[in-house]
Amino acid sequence: TLPCVEGWSVTMLWQGIPLIELLDHTGGVGSDANTVIFIASDGYSSSLPLDYIKENNIMIAYKMNNFTLTPQLGWPFFLVANNQYGYKWVEWITEINVSSDSNYRGYWESRGYPNNATVRDGEIGSSFDYGLGVLVFVMLIVVALVVGVLVYRRDKQHKTMYKNVQTSL
Repeated sequence: TLPCVEGWSVTMLWQGIPLIELLDHTGGVGSDANTVIFIASDGYSSSLPLDYIKENNIMIAYKMNNFTLTPQLGWPFFLVANNQYGYKWVEWITEINVSSDSNYRGYWESRGYPNNATVRDGEIGSSFDYGLGVLVFVMLIVVALVVGVLVYRRDKQHKTMYKNVQTSL
């Protein structure tokens, strides 16, 4: 399940390679490594702690819902960052770097989002409920404004018609 910070989520079936297997196949990681940095073809980036990747068997996917990824859907690889908010799910991965820089900040993290994006139980539903409440409130304000404008125009038209009737008498 890919959860968004805006309160929605989507569940998909992913097929791919466990990242640790890929790293082991390429020679493993150094003893001082603690972070894996993912860079996308468009320059987007994010990172995850190496321990988190190991403990959660994080994968990079090449298929989604039994379809091989296309350029529109994240080809060549899509990071499936279970239990992380969507900004940690990097698509279009073209580069993976193992680093000792645990303070690395990717695209959203360098703009104020927390580097730790772990989703806690119940966070998604409560965010959505709050968002829905705000949406309903804003919609009520818009409806009130529209009704106010319509009433004002109607009153203005009636006054103009009343003046025209008086003038013609």
